[in-house]
Amino acid sequence: MAGDGAGGSTPGGGSTDGLSDSAPSLPPLSPYCEQACEEAGGDDTKWAVCYSCKCKQALGALPPQSGATCAAGKDIHVYTVSLVNGVPVERDEPDDVETCENPALLESVPFEAACVPGGKLGQGTLDNGVVFKSVCRRKPGVARTDAPVYIDHGIIAHNPQNGATCYWVAGIAESDGVLPDVDITDGDVGKIAAYTAFWEAGSARAEGDDCVGCHDNDPFVYSPHLKSVFDFETSAYRFSPYAQVRVEGRPTTVDSRHLVSPEAAPCTSCHRISDQGTCSDWVAISTGTPTTDRPYELDMIARPEAYFPYSTWMPQPFPETATTHAKWLASFGPARDFIVDCCDNPTHPRCQWEALVGFSALLPGDLPDTAIERPQPGGGGKRTLQP
Repeated sequence: MAGDGAGGSTPGGGSTDGLSDSAPSLPPLSPYCEQACEEAGGDDTKWAVCYSCKCKQALGALPPQSGATCAAGKDIHVYTVSLVNGVPVERDEPDDVETCENPALLESVPFEAACVPGGKLGQGTLDNGVVFKSVCRRKPGVARTDAPVYIDHGIIAHNPQNGATCYWVAGIAESDGVLPDVDITDGDVGKIAAYTAFWEAGSARAEGDDCVGCHDNDPFVYSPHLKSVFDFETSAYRFSPYAQVRVEGRPTTVDSRHLVSPEAAPCTSCHRISDQGTCSDWVAISTGTPTTDRPYELDMIARPEAYFPYSTWMPQPFPETATTHAKWLASFGPARDFIVDCCDNPTHPRCQWEALVGFSALLPGDLPDTAIERPQPGGGGKRTLQP
């Protein structure tokens, strides 16, 4: 749906190349990095070095290996839920299960791996404000008492001040969980070899093009699969500029539009609602009407009101006005229905969309990093929320 012409203009005065008029200047690359970028075409090793250099240039700093490797993350727990005397009761499952309340929803994760506990989520904030998260999902069928084997490794780093975002996606099937350093700007031959053997290089996929369709609101997607470990305290990225760092040229704006109609405010007051994966999947899954074939527990899908709040998991945390299914519907049902209609009919006049802000220089105070006034869910008045 992105780019079909419906909706508003890019806020902040976007230019035709996807850069804001206030796009910041970038510090110069080192001669070593410049040479790697000049020779990156058709050479995956040079491409990898250039990408690392360009990410460090735009982000200002890169996640350290010690903080982003699998062992640095916290355990991802998997849960099942069942009705006991009509009340939903959650169980923390220690071992692999076939179905669960909070499966991994990434399509590349095999069905049989979606409800495997013991994966890792790493997360941190660097001194300059760069936020990063890393994920390692555990291979099914390996006993928890054995040395872990991981599948589906990735790192995302984002600078909320200028929107620069870098993605690292593994090109290997499985590993022991030692993620190679993404900072190879010093030319260390061993680090470069480890990087190119592990991470994708030399393709648009390696720059996150396969990621931003789902990560369309901002760089980090929350789902209950991560509820045991996800850090909601760091949230400035929910409203920050959003741009992909590129080997060729400057960072480019993520090609999504977000809904700015006032009818959607009970949801968009906390985060953007964008027109790619959020519209096609996340809205339904998060509001108790999942249509996914991932291994959710079928009874929970059939009777979302009985399994509330496990069947419905936005917003997080639930406000006092939405502690039961009936209260949730009163507070968020109209906004949910409006958003669904706009996702299905994006050109409707009521549906106001704006392009995301790309690579931008923000002034102090531009990010909502303190308590701010947001519309009260369900209309009427305001409430003070941490964004």
